[in-house]
Amino acid sequence: FDSEVIKLEQNYRSTTNILNAANCVIAHNRKRKTKRLRTGGEEGDKVVVMLSDDGQGEASFVAKTIKMMVDKGKFKYSDCAVLYRMNALSRNIESSLHNMGIPFRVYGGMRFYDRREIKDTLSYLRLIYDNGDNIAFERIINVPKRGIGDQTIEKIRQIAMDEGISMFEVAVNCRNFPDLIRSANKLLSFTELIDEMRGELLKNEKDFAAFVDYVENESGIIDAVVAEREKKGEVIDRVENLKELLSEASEYDKAHRAEATDMTSIEIDSGDSDNDMPVEIDDDFFFDTATSDTTEGILGLYLENASLFTEGDSYDDNDDFVKLMTIHSAKGLEFGAVFLIGTEEGVFPSYRSIQSEDDTEEER
Repeated sequence: FDSEVIKLEQNYRSTTNILNAANCVIAHNRKRKTKRLRTGGEEGDKVVVMLSDDGQGEASFVAKTIKMMVDKGKFKYSDCAVLYRMNALSRNIESSLHNMGIPFRVYGGMRFYDRREIKDTLSYLRLIYDNGDNIAFERIINVPKRGIGDQTIEKIRQIAMDEGISMFEVAVNCRNFPDLIRSANKLLSFTELIDEMRGELLKNEKDFAAFVDYVENESGIIDAVVAEREKKGEVIDRVENLKELLSEASEYDKAHRAEATDMTSIEIDSGDSDNDMPVEIDDDFFFDTATSDTTEGILGLYLENASLFTEGDSYDDNDDFVKLMTIHSAKGLEFGAVFLIGTEEGVFPSYRSIQSEDDTEEER
Protein backbone atom coordinates (compact mmCIF):
# COMPACT_ATOMS: atom_id res chain seq x y z
CA PHE A 1 0.00 0.00 0.00
CA ASP A 2 1.07 3.55 -0.65
CA SER A 3 1.53 5.37 2.62
CA GLU A 4 2.26 8.91 3.63
CA VAL A 5 4.33 9.91 6.66
CA ILE A 6 2.81 12.83 8.53
CA LYS A 7 5.13 14.39 11.13
CA LEU A 8 3.49 16.11 14.09
CA GLU A 9 6.13 18.77 14.64
CA GLN A 10 4.02 21.68 15.85
CA ASN A 11 4.41 22.30 19.61
CA TYR A 12 1.89 24.47 21.43
CA ARG A 13 3.34 24.56 24.94
CA SER A 14 7.02 25.48 24.74
CA THR A 15 8.90 28.56 23.56
CA THR A 16 11.24 28.58 20.58
CA ASN A 17 14.38 28.57 22.76
CA ILE A 18 13.14 25.58 24.74
CA LEU A 19 12.43 23.63 21.56
CA ASN A 20 15.77 24.56 20.01
CA ALA A 21 17.55 23.24 23.08
CA ALA A 22 15.50 20.03 22.98
CA ASN A 23 16.16 19.58 19.27
CA CYS A 24 19.92 19.92 19.82
CA VAL A 25 19.91 17.24 22.50
CA ILE A 26 17.71 14.80 20.58
CA ALA A 27 19.80 15.33 17.43
CA HIS A 28 22.43 13.06 19.00
CA ASN A 29 20.05 10.10 18.62
CA ARG A 30 20.82 7.90 15.64
CA LYS A 31 17.87 5.50 15.59
CA ARG A 32 15.02 7.89 14.87
CA LYS A 33 13.23 9.45 11.96
CA THR A 34 14.25 13.05 11.42
CA LYS A 35 11.83 15.45 13.04
CA ARG A 36 12.25 19.02 14.23
CA LEU A 37 9.85 20.51 16.73
CA ARG A 38 8.68 24.05 16.08
CA THR A 39 6.26 26.54 17.52
CA GLY A 40 4.41 29.63 16.42
CA GLY A 41 4.78 31.03 19.92
CA GLU A 42 7.25 33.53 21.31
CA GLU A 43 11.02 33.10 21.37
CA GLY A 44 11.17 33.10 25.17
CA ASP A 45 14.08 33.27 27.58
CA LYS A 46 17.24 31.37 26.78
CA VAL A 47 18.03 28.15 28.62
CA VAL A 48 20.43 28.72 31.52
CA VAL A 49 22.92 25.97 32.34
CA MET A 50 24.33 26.06 35.87
CA LEU A 51 27.34 23.91 36.78
CA SER A 52 27.64 23.04 40.45
CA ASP A 53 30.12 21.00 42.47
CA ASP A 54 27.41 19.35 44.52
CA GLY A 55 23.66 19.02 45.10
CA GLN A 56 23.66 21.62 47.86
CA GLY A 57 25.07 24.32 45.59
CA GLU A 58 22.60 23.38 42.88
CA ALA A 59 19.64 23.55 45.28
CA SER A 60 20.80 26.85 46.74
CA PHE A 61 21.00 28.35 43.23
CA VAL A 62 17.49 27.17 42.43
CA ALA A 63 16.00 28.57 45.65
CA LYS A 64 17.76 31.93 45.32
CA THR A 65 16.76 32.27 41.67
CA ILE A 66 13.11 31.52 42.43
CA LYS A 67 13.18 34.03 45.29
CA MET A 68 14.75 36.68 43.04
CA MET A 69 12.21 36.16 40.24
CA VAL A 70 9.27 36.35 42.64
CA ASP A 71 10.65 39.43 44.42
CA LYS A 72 11.01 41.15 41.04
CA GLY A 73 7.43 40.27 40.16
CA LYS A 74 8.36 38.19 37.12
CA PHE A 75 6.68 35.05 38.44
CA LYS A 76 4.62 33.80 41.35
CA TYR A 77 5.82 30.78 43.29
CA SER A 78 3.06 28.76 41.66
CA ASP A 79 4.56 29.52 38.23
CA CYS A 80 7.76 27.69 39.17
CA ALA A 81 8.48 23.97 39.04
CA VAL A 82 11.53 21.93 40.03
CA LEU A 83 11.82 18.63 38.16
CA TYR A 84 14.06 15.68 38.92
CA ARG A 85 14.61 12.14 37.70
CA MET A 86 13.74 10.37 40.97
CA ASN A 87 12.09 11.38 44.21
CA ALA A 88 15.23 10.84 46.28
CA LEU A 89 16.71 13.97 44.67
CA SER A 90 14.14 16.26 46.25
CA ARG A 91 15.90 16.41 49.63
CA ASN A 92 18.37 19.22 48.86
CA ILE A 93 15.71 21.28 47.11
CA GLU A 94 13.25 20.87 49.98
CA SER A 95 15.91 22.01 52.46
CA SER A 96 16.94 25.06 50.44
CA LEU A 97 13.37 26.18 49.80
CA HIS A 98 12.48 25.65 53.46
CA ASN A 99 15.51 27.63 54.67
CA MET A 100 14.54 30.56 52.45
CA GLY A 101 10.92 30.51 53.57
CA ILE A 102 9.66 29.52 50.12
CA PRO A 103 6.43 27.46 50.23
CA PHE A 104 6.48 24.26 48.18
CA ARG A 105 4.58 21.06 47.61
CA VAL A 106 5.84 17.69 46.41
CA TYR A 107 3.61 16.12 43.75
CA GLY A 108 3.47 12.43 42.88
CA GLY A 109 5.37 11.54 46.03
CA MET A 110 5.98 12.52 49.63
CA ARG A 111 8.35 15.07 51.08
CA PHE A 112 11.73 13.56 51.89
CA TYR A 113 11.26 13.52 55.66
CA ASP A 114 7.73 12.12 55.30
CA ARG A 115 8.90 8.94 53.57
CA ARG A 116 8.44 5.82 55.66
CA GLU A 117 12.04 4.58 55.61
CA ILE A 118 13.34 8.04 56.50
CA LYS A 119 10.88 8.37 59.39
CA ASP A 120 11.89 4.92 60.63
CA THR A 121 15.61 5.76 60.55
CA LEU A 122 15.04 9.10 62.25
CA SER A 123 12.99 7.37 64.94
CA TYR A 124 15.89 5.01 65.64
CA LEU A 125 18.22 7.99 65.88
CA ARG A 126 15.82 9.83 68.20
CA LEU A 127 15.44 6.85 70.53
CA ILE A 128 19.19 6.26 70.60
CA TYR A 129 19.73 9.92 71.45
CA ASP A 130 16.90 10.04 73.98
CA ASN A 131 15.47 6.82 75.43
CA GLY A 132 12.55 8.85 76.76
CA ASP A 133 11.17 9.59 73.30
CA ASN A 134 7.92 7.61 73.45
CA ILE A 135 6.82 8.59 69.94
CA ALA A 136 10.03 7.19 68.44
CA PHE A 137 9.73 4.06 70.60
CA GLU A 138 6.19 3.32 69.40
CA ARG A 139 7.13 3.79 65.76
CA ILE A 140 10.10 1.41 65.68
CA ILE A 141 9.46 -1.14 68.43
CA ASN A 142 8.22 -3.46 65.67
CA VAL A 143 10.25 -2.09 62.73
CA PRO A 144 11.44 -4.28 61.16
CA LYS A 145 8.79 -6.72 62.34
CA ARG A 146 9.91 -8.56 65.47
CA GLY A 147 6.61 -10.06 66.62
CA ILE A 148 5.57 -7.30 69.01
CA GLY A 149 1.87 -6.61 68.45
CA ASP A 150 -0.38 -3.63 69.08
CA GLN A 151 -1.78 -5.12 72.28
CA THR A 152 1.69 -5.41 73.79
CA ILE A 153 2.49 -1.84 72.80
CA GLU A 154 -0.76 -0.66 74.39
CA LYS A 155 0.14 -2.48 77.63
CA ILE A 156 3.58 -0.82 77.63
CA ARG A 157 1.96 2.57 77.06
CA GLN A 158 -0.48 2.08 79.94
CA ILE A 159 2.21 0.87 82.35
CA ALA A 160 4.42 3.84 81.43
CA MET A 161 1.57 6.22 82.22
CA ASP A 162 0.78 4.48 85.52
CA GLU A 163 4.40 4.32 86.63
CA GLY A 164 5.38 7.76 85.32
CA ILE A 165 8.31 6.39 83.33
CA SER A 166 9.19 6.12 79.64
CA MET A 167 7.99 3.26 77.44
CA PHE A 168 11.62 2.30 76.83
CA GLU A 169 12.18 1.96 80.57
CA VAL A 170 9.11 -0.24 80.84
CA ALA A 171 10.52 -2.48 78.10
CA VAL A 172 13.88 -2.67 79.87
CA ASN A 173 12.14 -3.80 83.06
CA CYS A 174 9.48 -5.88 81.31
CA ARG A 175 10.12 -8.97 83.47
CA ASN A 176 8.79 -6.99 86.44
CA PHE A 177 5.38 -6.59 84.80
CA PRO A 178 3.21 -9.75 84.53
CA ASP A 179 1.39 -8.50 81.43
CA LEU A 180 4.68 -8.34 79.52
CA ILE A 181 6.26 -11.66 80.54
CA ARG A 182 5.27 -13.43 77.29
CA SER A 183 6.91 -10.72 75.17
CA ALA A 184 9.92 -10.22 77.47
CA ASN A 185 12.56 -11.83 75.22
CA LYS A 186 11.51 -9.80 72.18
CA LEU A 187 11.35 -6.55 74.16
CA LEU A 188 14.74 -7.09 75.77
CA SER A 189 16.28 -7.96 72.40
CA PHE A 190 15.09 -4.58 71.12
CA THR A 191 16.24 -2.54 74.13
CA GLU A 192 19.63 -4.26 74.03
CA LEU A 193 19.97 -3.30 70.38
CA ILE A 194 19.23 0.35 71.18
CA ASP A 195 21.68 0.25 74.10
CA GLU A 196 24.39 -1.18 71.83
CA MET A 197 23.78 1.60 69.32
CA ARG A 198 23.84 4.17 72.11
CA GLY A 199 27.16 2.75 73.27
CA GLU A 200 28.54 2.98 69.73
CA LEU A 201 27.44 6.62 69.56
CA LEU A 202 29.19 7.49 72.83
CA LYS A 203 32.45 5.90 71.68
CA ASN A 204 32.71 8.80 69.23
CA GLU A 205 34.72 6.63 66.83
CA LYS A 206 32.40 7.12 63.86
CA ASP A 207 31.56 10.37 62.14
CA PHE A 208 27.87 11.18 61.79
CA ALA A 209 27.42 9.64 58.32
CA ALA A 210 29.18 6.43 59.37
CA PHE A 211 26.98 6.22 62.47
CA VAL A 212 23.78 6.67 60.44
CA ASP A 213 24.99 3.97 58.04
CA TYR A 214 25.64 1.73 61.05
CA VAL A 215 22.11 2.31 62.38
CA GLU A 216 20.48 1.70 58.98
CA ASN A 217 22.25 -1.66 58.72
CA GLU A 218 22.20 -2.89 62.33
CA SER A 219 18.52 -2.02 62.77
CA GLY A 220 17.63 -4.18 59.77
CA ILE A 221 15.89 -1.32 57.95
CA ILE A 222 17.90 -1.70 54.74
CA ASP A 223 17.40 -5.48 54.58
CA ALA A 224 13.67 -5.01 55.17
CA VAL A 225 13.40 -2.36 52.46
CA VAL A 226 15.26 -4.50 49.93
CA ALA A 227 13.15 -7.57 50.77
CA GLU A 228 9.92 -5.58 50.43
CA ARG A 229 11.04 -4.11 47.13
CA GLU A 230 11.78 -7.55 45.70
CA LYS A 231 8.55 -9.02 47.05
CA LYS A 232 6.28 -6.25 45.76
CA GLY A 233 8.32 -5.35 42.69
CA GLU A 234 8.30 -1.69 43.74
CA VAL A 235 9.29 0.88 41.15
CA ILE A 236 10.23 3.39 43.83
CA ASP A 237 13.71 2.59 45.11
CA ARG A 238 13.54 3.26 48.84
CA VAL A 239 17.19 2.30 49.19
CA GLU A 240 18.03 5.45 47.19
CA ASN A 241 16.22 7.49 49.84
CA LEU A 242 18.34 5.89 52.56
CA LYS A 243 21.48 6.61 50.54
CA GLU A 244 20.36 10.21 50.23
CA LEU A 245 19.97 10.36 54.02
CA LEU A 246 23.60 9.23 54.32
CA SER A 247 24.62 11.96 51.90
CA GLU A 248 22.81 14.51 54.03
CA ALA A 249 24.45 13.17 57.18
CA SER A 250 27.88 13.56 55.59
CA GLU A 251 27.14 17.13 54.52
CA TYR A 252 25.75 17.97 57.96
CA ASP A 253 28.81 16.57 59.71
CA LYS A 254 31.15 18.65 57.54
CA ALA A 255 29.12 21.79 58.17
CA HIS A 256 28.75 21.35 61.93
CA ARG A 257 31.86 19.45 63.01
CA ALA A 258 34.19 21.95 64.62
CA GLU A 259 36.04 22.84 67.77
CA ALA A 260 33.99 24.93 70.18
CA THR A 261 34.19 28.61 69.23
CA ASP A 262 34.45 31.41 71.77
CA MET A 263 31.56 33.62 70.64
CA THR A 264 32.81 36.49 72.80
CA SER A 265 35.77 36.92 70.45
CA ILE A 266 33.58 37.55 67.41
CA GLU A 267 33.21 41.19 66.37
CA ILE A 268 30.28 42.31 64.27
CA ASP A 269 30.83 45.27 61.96
CA SER A 270 27.82 47.53 62.01
CA GLY A 271 28.87 49.10 58.73
CA ASP A 272 28.87 52.56 60.28
CA SER A 273 32.32 53.75 61.29
CA ASP A 274 30.83 56.76 63.05
CA ASN A 275 28.56 54.66 65.22
CA ASP A 276 30.23 53.57 68.46
CA MET A 277 27.11 51.85 69.78
CA PRO A 278 27.39 48.04 70.15
CA VAL A 279 25.46 45.99 67.60
CA GLU A 280 22.56 44.05 69.12
CA ILE A 281 22.62 40.39 68.03
CA ASP A 282 19.45 38.36 67.93
CA ASP A 283 19.42 35.21 70.06
CA ASP A 284 19.12 33.06 66.93
CA PHE A 285 22.07 34.70 65.15
CA PHE A 286 24.33 31.69 65.62
CA PHE A 287 21.63 29.05 65.25
CA ASP A 288 22.71 27.94 61.77
CA THR A 289 26.40 27.84 62.74
CA ALA A 290 25.99 25.68 65.86
CA THR A 291 28.80 23.12 66.02
CA SER A 292 29.91 20.14 68.07
CA ASP A 293 33.09 18.13 68.35
CA THR A 294 31.32 14.84 69.13
CA THR A 295 29.07 12.61 67.03
CA GLU A 296 26.46 12.69 69.81
CA GLY A 297 26.46 16.49 69.67
CA ILE A 298 26.15 16.46 65.87
CA LEU A 299 23.22 14.02 66.18
CA GLY A 300 21.47 16.33 68.64
CA LEU A 301 21.85 19.32 66.32
CA TYR A 302 20.67 17.26 63.36
CA LEU A 303 17.55 15.97 65.10
CA GLU A 304 16.65 19.49 66.17
CA ASN A 305 17.04 20.68 62.59
CA ALA A 306 15.12 17.69 61.15
CA SER A 307 12.16 18.42 63.41
CA LEU A 308 11.66 21.71 61.56
CA PHE A 309 11.10 19.79 58.34
CA THR A 310 8.72 17.21 59.79
CA GLU A 311 6.22 19.75 61.07
CA GLY A 312 3.24 19.35 58.77
CA ASP A 313 2.71 22.26 56.41
CA SER A 314 -0.82 22.45 55.07
CA TYR A 315 -1.48 24.35 51.88
CA ASP A 316 -4.74 24.93 50.08
CA ASP A 317 -4.73 24.18 46.36
CA ASN A 318 -5.22 27.90 45.76
CA ASP A 319 -2.12 28.83 47.78
CA ASP A 320 1.02 30.14 46.10
CA PHE A 321 3.77 27.50 46.25
CA VAL A 322 6.57 26.00 44.16
CA LYS A 323 5.82 22.59 42.65
CA LEU A 324 8.30 19.73 43.02
CA MET A 325 7.86 16.56 40.97
CA THR A 326 9.57 13.97 38.83
CA ILE A 327 10.06 14.64 35.14
CA HIS A 328 7.57 11.91 34.27
CA SER A 329 4.93 13.40 36.56
CA ALA A 330 5.22 16.71 34.70
CA LYS A 331 4.05 15.39 31.34
CA GLY A 332 1.30 17.56 29.91
CA LEU A 333 1.74 20.34 32.48
CA GLU A 334 2.85 23.91 31.84
CA PHE A 335 4.95 26.24 34.02
CA GLY A 336 6.39 29.71 33.68
CA ALA A 337 9.84 28.72 34.96
CA VAL A 338 11.26 25.21 35.12
CA PHE A 339 14.38 24.02 36.94
CA LEU A 340 15.70 20.61 35.91
CA ILE A 341 18.17 19.24 38.48
CA GLY A 342 20.45 16.23 38.62
CA THR A 343 21.24 16.08 34.89
CA GLU A 344 24.45 14.12 35.34
CA GLU A 345 25.60 10.68 34.25
CA GLY A 346 24.37 8.02 36.61
CA VAL A 347 21.22 9.99 37.43
CA PHE A 348 19.92 11.33 34.14
CA PRO A 349 20.89 9.39 32.09
CA SER A 350 20.77 6.58 34.64
CA TYR A 351 23.50 3.99 35.07
CA ARG A 352 21.28 1.34 33.53
CA SER A 353 20.46 3.34 30.42
CA ILE A 354 24.10 4.23 29.75
CA GLN A 355 24.79 0.56 29.06
CA SER A 356 22.30 0.49 26.19
CA GLU A 357 22.24 2.82 23.18
CA ASP A 358 18.48 2.39 22.81
CA ASP A 359 17.89 3.29 26.45
CA THR A 360 20.21 6.29 26.24
CA GLU A 361 18.30 7.58 23.23
CA GLU A 362 15.05 7.12 25.14
CA GLU A 363 16.51 9.18 27.99
CA ARG A 364 17.27 12.01 25.57
